[in-house]
Amino acid sequence: MIRLRAASAGQAGLFVNDVHSRLNPTRVAEVIRPASVEELRAAIALARDARIPIAIAGGQHSMGGQQFARDAMLIDTRSLDRVIAFDRDRGWLTVEAGIQWPAVAAFLRDAALARQARGMPAWGIVQKQTGADRLCLGGAT
Repeated sequence: MIRLRAASAGQAGLFVNDVHSRLNPTRVAEVIRPASVEELRAAIALARDARIPIAIAGGQHSMGGQQFARDAMLIDTRSLDRVIAFDRDRGWLTVEAGIQWPAVAAFLRDAALARQARGMPAWGIVQKQTGADRLCLGGAT
């Protein structure tokens, strides 16, 4: 688990911001990037024990600032980016919350090529939510 904190107690803290408008600079206590569900659970336990709020962000595209909380532990989900399962018959894809659209599209492209090579119809994305690509699926609801 990667942990980013202010260098010293006297330092102002870490600031995060949305990637598009850059209008929401927010000071957070620390940024934690878990690489597994176990590390995510450990991060949540750390916040609980320290009695600090948690904010969750991946691609940080929200322009309303709702992906951050002042003085909170920010959990960055981008390392939770694996494909867990793919039902090739029904076209159901199960992924971790930090996976971003380009990785999903690449996975489906490769799966489609394999199906087409066997003369089978392929699965793909008909339309995604927005023109932005670096969105984590966990926040794309």
